[in-house]
Amino acid sequence: VLVYYRTNRIILNSASTYDDDEYEINQLNAYRRSFNRGINDFVDFFVWFRVEEDYENEIRLRQDNNYRNPKLEAIRKAIENFLEGFPNTHFSDLRVVRKQSQKNIDFTRNPSPLSLIITKNDQDFNLEQLSEGEKTLLMLVTDLARRLAIANPGLGVDALQGEGIVLIDEIDLHLHPQWQRIVIPSFTRTFPNCHFIVTTHSPQVLSQVKRENVFILEDYKLVEVTPHTYGKDSNSILYELMAVNARPKEIQEKIDACFNLIDEEKLAEAKVKLQELADLLGEDDTEIIRAKTLINFLTE
Repeated sequence: VLVYYRTNRIILNSASTYDDDEYEINQLNAYRRSFNRGINDFVDFFVWFRVEEDYENEIRLRQDNNYRNPKLEAIRKAIENFLEGFPNTHFSDLRVVRKQSQKNIDFTRNPSPLSLIITKNDQDFNLEQLSEGEKTLLMLVTDLARRLAIANPGLGVDALQGEGIVLIDEIDLHLHPQWQRIVIPSFTRTFPNCHFIVTTHSPQVLSQVKRENVFILEDYKLVEVTPHTYGKDSNSILYELMAVNARPKEIQEKIDACFNLIDEEKLAEAKVKLQELADLLGEDDTEIIRAKTLINFLTE
């Protein structure tokens, strides 16, 4: 497969009212809207999942109560594999639910609105109720798994081993820093034969990528030498790759001024500066502790 996920990754309510009359099983659907903005509205996944789940439920009702649609099993397995490393987060049982009117049930051409429901930590949620980060990840994982299942019919869960080139703009979008550090390994583990080309400004993402896989663009040109990134702390990556200091400039200047006073043994003035910094940064800041230690040493 070949697919490009843009930055405006959201799930639109329009998916629940989409008319699927024109839906057909076709391997070319693996590339449908793979490079336009429509990829981000979740409609194609919703319609596909709805049709496949209807088929699964029909077989379970009429023939085999234990039947599981192999295509949907690929989606379920992708969610399970991808999120297994995420702390305190367990998603399962993605399904379509129809909202029935309390007054009557209408079996006409216009059914009640449908919703995608998922169980998170043993509690059911409409996908629209999830955080932006959760929705973003689920959209990426389920849509990519769907495309691989369509492109590799008959393989079931093994469709996740399919090949592809996946472009993701700002892969860290809406993600908690802890999740940013996990997202790249989770993608490569879940889709081992896909090549991922992603953009990011996140030091947490970069800390999980080896130098040979990192390319820096500056003024639309490729920077020749890339510093090491894998396993490095966030401050080092920010400074070495993006020329961002660990602290705001005005705070660093105050810290430098305090240590200059200590070097000159103007300890009374240094204590005043140090207290001002402690009020801003807290008593447990590493530079506050270091300055206090030096002052105590010099006054003994």
